[in-house]
Amino acid sequence: MSQGEINELQVVSCDVDALFSNSAISTKNGILEGQLFIPEYQRPYTWGEKEVNRLVGDLIAYFSSEKPPEHQYYLGSVIIHQSIVDGVTRLNVIDGQQRLTTLAILAYVLGLPNQPRITYTSPSSQQQIAANVQWLKTWLADNREIEHCDLKALIKLEQINITLVITESEDDAYRFFETQNTGGVRLNGADIIKAHHLRAIEEKYQDSYAKQWESLGELTPLIDAIMKVRYWQAFRFKSLPTHRKPHLVKTEIVKELAESCLNQPVNVAYRTVQVTKPHTGVATNSLSGIQINNIDNGYAMRQPLNSGINTIDYLSYFAQLQHDLLLNERTLANLDAFYDFYFNDVIQKLDGTAYLKKLFDSTLLLYVSQFGLTQLHEAALWLFRMVYSPRVINQKTVKESSIQSFARDNKLFDFIVLSYTHEQLIGWLKEYSYTFEGSNLDDKKVKGRFIIRLENFFKPKTFTRETIQTSFDKQLCQAIQSKVNEAQT
Repeated sequence: MSQGEINELQVVSCDVDALFSNSAISTKNGILEGQLFIPEYQRPYTWGEKEVNRLVGDLIAYFSSEKPPEHQYYLGSVIIHQSIVDGVTRLNVIDGQQRLTTLAILAYVLGLPNQPRITYTSPSSQQQIAANVQWLKTWLADNREIEHCDLKALIKLEQINITLVITESEDDAYRFFETQNTGGVRLNGADIIKAHHLRAIEEKYQDSYAKQWESLGELTPLIDAIMKVRYWQAFRFKSLPTHRKPHLVKTEIVKELAESCLNQPVNVAYRTVQVTKPHTGVATNSLSGIQINNIDNGYAMRQPLNSGINTIDYLSYFAQLQHDLLLNERTLANLDAFYDFYFNDVIQKLDGTAYLKKLFDSTLLLYVSQFGLTQLHEAALWLFRMVYSPRVINQKTVKESSIQSFARDNKLFDFIVLSYTHEQLIGWLKEYSYTFEGSNLDDKKVKGRFIIRLENFFKPKTFTRETIQTSFDKQLCQAIQSKVNEAQT
């Protein structure tokens, strides 16, 4: 961040004891004091045994040195956003939560003076703190060479130094949050968009929506699917960076799902509706007697998003779809044929097709958000034929870069988005054609195992290996239609 982008920034050196005890800390602009606070938009406390062990070990090594150290133990920088809420000064920890919380745990277990009073509202943070307290107590009991009382006398918080970076601008604090990783826990795209959208919500609702966000669990696969659908559009196609460049992936996620969101406090869902008009025999624009039907109260995957509640509810909607369809919970009724195809018989059993599976998952989420669940089994089979065709088009490996090209050249997601009905989509999918590449069909090859998996699933229908070279796709189409007919009877 350049100086031109910063309203006002203070940097001051202090010790942890002063920070924990709410002591007055001198700065160039006067006195800094206030209560440490963890904002709702912060990621949860995540340090485990490995990180706690490393920090405690470093502190023991430092303070037990035979030769007194010539300088304080340096813990690194901590970024603070100073704010006043209901007349109380808050020192909002933007970067440094992992280290400060671990020190607070150590101070609690050892019974050190001036333990900080920090409230953690995140259930995940509370659980991890409790786990680390128990682990540290057990670790101290098991390491008999470290006497508890000696360690309490040994470690002095006033000898642990930090550099405080202080800003009164929440926007500056947020920019720091995006870019800083001084504590060793690198922020991913989901962490940053969480911060962005919780900041846009009224403070009285932040705790509720922070808990809603946490309940979504690991969002990386879902965000990957959403980014594919939103970026890979026929009329404004945008490439996605390879997963081997996570910093570039994070940049695109933040750009699309945070920075590009509108600053409008409205929770809008865009849906396609079917309007049935009555036969009156007279031309009219009257709304009397019309019937309006839509799939559900969800969101359109490519819709514009507003910062705050709108985007969090949008992600929650698709996270629920992902849970119901793709996580082997079998939570929905009347989907046995789809669940068997996805979990038991084909998709989850294939190897060497990870990139194709991610693409397939994206199409399923998009389809259900567009057309609902009623005919999902049929759609999944025909989407499978198209999405997994690179497995038999290519001689060998299906690379990540080729997936992007395949989606662009075949306008995969646009087929779904631009279809008005399920039947129209199926018609388009049936028109898709490709050329079967007949090498590497040995059972020990990925392509050969792919063919065997299809044989096992469609058997004893019309799909056989004897005529694969000349009529693979014709047989596959016949087998798919047989499965559809079988499920409908």
